[in-house]
Amino acid sequence: MYKIFPLILCLIPVHSIYAQNIGEIKFKTYIDELIKVSLIILISNYITNLFINNIATTGIIFSIAFFAYSYGNCLYLKTFSPFQRTKNSTKFLFLSLYLLVLSMLLIGTYSILHLFPSLSILISKSLFYISSFITFFVLIDIYNKEKAINSISKDEIQTTKDKKENEFIKLAEINKADCPDIYHIILDAHSGFDNPLLCDNYFKTELEKRGFHICKGVRSNYPMTGMSLPSMLNLNYVDTFFPKDKEPAQIKKMWEFYNDNIVFKTLKKLDYKFACIYSNYFLKIMNHSYIKKTDIINNPHKSNSILSLLYFLSLNYVITPNGICFDNKNIEKILNTHNSVCSQTFQNPTYYYAHILAPHYPYSKNESGKKIPISEQKNIKNYMTYQKYINKTFLKNIDTIQKNMKDNSIIILHSDHSICYNGDTKGRYNILCAIYSKNADFKTLIPDNSTLVNIYRYIFNKLFNTNLEILPNKYFQIINYKRNDEHLEEYYEINEE
Repeated sequence: MYKIFPLILCLIPVHSIYAQNIGEIKFKTYIDELIKVSLIILISNYITNLFINNIATTGIIFSIAFFAYSYGNCLYLKTFSPFQRTKNSTKFLFLSLYLLVLSMLLIGTYSILHLFPSLSILISKSLFYISSFITFFVLIDIYNKEKAINSISKDEIQTTKDKKENEFIKLAEINKADCPDIYHIILDAHSGFDNPLLCDNYFKTELEKRGFHICKGVRSNYPMTGMSLPSMLNLNYVDTFFPKDKEPAQIKKMWEFYNDNIVFKTLKKLDYKFACIYSNYFLKIMNHSYIKKTDIINNPHKSNSILSLLYFLSLNYVITPNGICFDNKNIEKILNTHNSVCSQTFQNPTYYYAHILAPHYPYSKNESGKKIPISEQKNIKNYMTYQKYINKTFLKNIDTIQKNMKDNSIIILHSDHSICYNGDTKGRYNILCAIYSKNADFKTLIPDNSTLVNIYRYIFNKLFNTNLEILPNKYFQIINYKRNDEHLEEYYEINEE
């Protein structure tokens, strides 16, 4: 039994990553990754054993190499300062030293175990019991977290969704042929134009030249994507989604309400086609099961593999410093994909939905498009130069939409939250919001000083003649997010002036 310890030991990172990301990584993905990693380990051990011809020694050598490779990036980041990491000469010096030390360690370990074969068995047995002990407690942690999240029953969730969807029964009476195309674009973490320190006047002027109405004083109700967008797309505050005694688990459940939301389902009832673009690393779980596969679903990065997270932790991240943190290294590809999709029009009314992770960090480029060193890509001082780059680049997409859109179409351009700049925590609620339509009445459908929770209440009331109540504007902050005592706190200090 002890001979399989490399398998148990090398699966611990997969267990740990899943335990830390429950709610963002599907259980099926977790099982798939366990199978993949197990096959990689078994095949690698078999090949290595052809040369060593000692399964216990093979396991020890392979496990050392696996862990050193997987966590080389962590060692690198902790060993060298951000300044040193920006210098290629330092990076390659580290890689050379790292590979030299690793090679010496593997050779030395093999030599000792070759000279003392009984030591291989002793170490193998010790590591088997240690890794089994660790695995047991990680699995207990996974079980407890899954149980806590699933304590919110599916019946409770479905009842809430059914109750909310009943508000839209009257939509069946609408002439579906008259429904407009809707271009809904979210630029994640865009600060908009209300804060003069974070206002890109060039972008504002260019939008106005193109006929956009800039909505003033529009704010998010939450300072983070995982609350803001589920709230907006379900036309209600997230604390209404769950019973009060289930509140700590609701943060982990929010992605389910983003994926399975009322806005999408309502538009589906009206026979809308869908063209969805997602670039956010944490939104790769999106899977709109209620939308037919014959509809257009464009999700260019549809993967939430644990292997990708292991890659991020590994030496590969040092060798290829752009890494895979979010999708911003491919921001041009995502914008081009969005541009291509928006150049198409269809007979059916179409919902073009895009959630683009920009100008959210990492701030990968400056205003002129030059790459910012990776060590500086989370430095908030680079936020504005990156935002200006995104603004300039995205104007091409706006031009494509306006060139190809139908006469009754509408463009909704906004952000989900902003950033905390110079310690201004309330500034995270100031957001971009701009509307375009050839129909002058549609341009003002979202009044100034609105909040995201009411956006689609205004839109449905105007476009589909509903009579949805406009909710009072409230603001929430997240306390101890991702901790066991996480909860929401109402933040009344941002009342309208």
